[in-house]
Amino acid sequence: MMKQKKFNFHTDPQYTLDHYIISQHNQEAFEWLYNISFWKNDATVKGCMLIAEQGAGKSHLASILLSCSDDVKIYDGNIQYQRSPFDFNDRVILIDDAHHIQPIWLFNLYNHVLSYGGKLLLFSSHYPKEWNELKDLDSRIATLQYFSIDTPDDEAMLLIIKSILKRQGYHVTDRILKKIRPSINRSFKSLASIVDEIKMMLAEKNK
Repeated sequence: MMKQKKFNFHTDPQYTLDHYIISQHNQEAFEWLYNISFWKNDATVKGCMLIAEQGAGKSHLASILLSCSDDVKIYDGNIQYQRSPFDFNDRVILIDDAHHIQPIWLFNLYNHVLSYGGKLLLFSSHYPKEWNELKDLDSRIATLQYFSIDTPDDEAMLLIIKSILKRQGYHVTDRILKKIRPSINRSFKSLASIVDEIKMMLAEKNK
């Protein structure tokens, strides 16, 4: 039996549309995936795959999609080859970190979901060629619409940093952001260290 993954994305106040920064780096992916009713009902679309590095906001986007449509369900990789008790008819089955699922399971899930009129939505920080060695799965994944979240520019990175700190209860002035801007390494992996650096600056300022 396939288990539904235990996520609380839709109840987490941090993971809402209001807190999601949309810029050139993610606009195409967001606008397509967010318009679920459009591609879910398009018979030529078998599903979608989003590639983005860790920290790029995949879980945040998953939360938004789950909250905006009852047709989106999220599952983990505990898959057996029998019909799930969940109704796959016209559903979008979202799998975060798809690279952690055994390829044979993902292959069978693809066939299973599409046989009931559903669509797959895969999120991963790695391209399939890095983790899949199953040729039959290659042919299935090749039918999906591909999107990626690119590295943000400086302005988008500052907005993302400001949004993260705001969610954590910190007020950051433009003066502080201007001060740290020259040291910004434009990668999602650097976000945590930059946020910690600013929090330390704020703590020193408030002493």
